[in-house]
Amino acid sequence: MANAVKWEFYLNGDSRNFRGYAEGRKNLYFDISGGIDHYNDCMNDDFRLSSVYFDDEDEPEVVWQIGYELASLYNGVSSILSKDSRKLELAELLHNG
Repeated sequence: MANAVKWEFYLNGDSRNFRGYAEGRKNLYFDISGGIDHYNDCMNDDFRLSSVYFDDEDEPEVVWQIGYELASLYNGVSSILSKDSRKLELAELLHNG
């Protein structure tokens, strides 16, 4: 059995919304984490999205496609709940940190 590849996306968007997810209970299928600079002991806007849906993927193009689908779902729900919501954007794909 091959080692699982760890992928995560660096996020742009409304850090106030991301902070709530990062501080809340973790989700089994996707996780938004970050928002804390442990070195300087302060909050920051560095949030990451990880998911079990791209843990077993080897191709970055496939991970991007899955990430875009997750971002689209998030943005759709956010726009239903608040017309003024800022869209989640996938800024960068990171591999093993």
